[in-house]
Amino acid sequence: MIAKRFPCIWGKANPGWAILLVIAFVEMMYCFNYHEDRWDSVIRNCKLSPEHAGEGLVIQWNGLGYYAWLRSLLIDGDWDFDNEFDEHNPHHYYVPPPQYRTPIDRRANQWSVGPACFWAVTVVPGHLFLESFGAYLGPWAPDGYSLPYQLLLGATSLFSSFLGLGFIYGICRTEARPIRAAWATALLTLGTTIFYYNAIEVSLPHGVGTTALAACVWYWLKTHGSIHLRRWFLVGFLVGAASLVRWQLATYAILPAAELLLGRHYSFRGSLLRASLAFVGGFFSFLPQMIAWRCVYGAYLLSPVQGVQYHWLHPSLWTILCSEDRSLFYWTPLTLVACLGTAGLLFRGKVCHKASGKLSPSATGEPIRILAVAFLLQVYVLASMWGQGPLLASTGNFGGVFLARSYGLRDLTESLVLLAPGLAWLLETAPTRRYRMLAGFGFLLAVWNLMLVSLYATNSIPQVTGADPEQLFWKTWESIRNSPSCLLEALTAPLLIAAASLLAPEDSLERSEK
Repeated sequence: MIAKRFPCIWGKANPGWAILLVIAFVEMMYCFNYHEDRWDSVIRNCKLSPEHAGEGLVIQWNGLGYYAWLRSLLIDGDWDFDNEFDEHNPHHYYVPPPQYRTPIDRRANQWSVGPACFWAVTVVPGHLFLESFGAYLGPWAPDGYSLPYQLLLGATSLFSSFLGLGFIYGICRTEARPIRAAWATALLTLGTTIFYYNAIEVSLPHGVGTTALAACVWYWLKTHGSIHLRRWFLVGFLVGAASLVRWQLATYAILPAAELLLGRHYSFRGSLLRASLAFVGGFFSFLPQMIAWRCVYGAYLLSPVQGVQYHWLHPSLWTILCSEDRSLFYWTPLTLVACLGTAGLLFRGKVCHKASGKLSPSATGEPIRILAVAFLLQVYVLASMWGQGPLLASTGNFGGVFLARSYGLRDLTESLVLLAPGLAWLLETAPTRRYRMLAGFGFLLAVWNLMLVSLYATNSIPQVTGADPEQLFWKTWESIRNSPSCLLEALTAPLLIAAASLLAPEDSLERSEK
């Protein structure tokens, strides 16, 4: 049933599955290795009682705030975060201080509730099981933070990343044949921050957010131009779901809005009805966040991050795109290749999809133009928040967002899925020799990113500042010299993907598709 309904992702004749399985396997291995090393180097040295062993293994840094929404409601039956932030933070990560109170005198929680909603799918049944049968399984306390909860959260986030791979592949299939679409998916995942937040810091929302936005973009692309009312409700619901995970993703409401404004075949009444349905869908999926804000802050809509200022006339575009402090193009240069592919896709004519001989859903150019504008809007909004304003005494920063501890420009991680069609088109339209050169170049960029992931995860390069090219080069060289296995580990994924590609040679695919 699923294969028939969504043939671009599943299907017996689809060879892209082998490459997707390789990516999923590599993510799983990196995730296991990272948390095994963390257990040996950090958790073992933390003096906790046996029933609390494992606390902090997976849930760390800002993940404490995201998970607190679920833990507080599940264990304490409230949204009072004093005990979560003060009693369950053995590694002393940043949490809102005790004096940071809301207007209704609750401990503030400035992070979104969306990831907690997703984690609840496994954590809640796991908690009930541990309460009932925990005495037969081990010494772990059913307190929401012991080892079983850490593993459940990590497994749920990891499974989410596997779903995300399928949706990114579906987006790429609108522009490319199976093998090249799978290669585009692999390069975009392995060569950007998506991989780090899919496999390493899984208690942060970026992996779940990437999946949510990829599902939204894939469905919007596949059904673009549809007049069915159910479709508009679902598009709105998916935009709201992405916003529930990361509030800044609300800008992607521009996808259905622009489609309505540019759609010539919609009457005014029909447009109003479809816009209303999309709004209702978004409202229902975003409702958990509004309820959470009302219970903790006393209002249904607000800006919970204290001190953020917007500098619309002076956006920090250079800082987030090209600076040496972990900017998008500098830290993950594959994103520049994907942007160039998107630019090329914008100016191409109406061409037939090689896999089917028919116009692709984006062949008219309108959906791609909307995606490009939506991505630029997200970049502009983020750059405007990055602006340097006056020092705020209440927060100790300059009235804008900043990276702090971050692998790459993590705030644009989810938005990278909008570049997938451009990267897929770049690989699809390249002749065989150029395709091999592009794939090889992407191969090198993916290996470079995987090397940086290993260096960052082991604190071999600064985690709260950028690094100039010379530092990155020598740190990488030193790492390879001291431990050649790290280079072999980074090479494993691209080599396995190349081997998987040989399972279905392109020339045989072309003959079967004819």
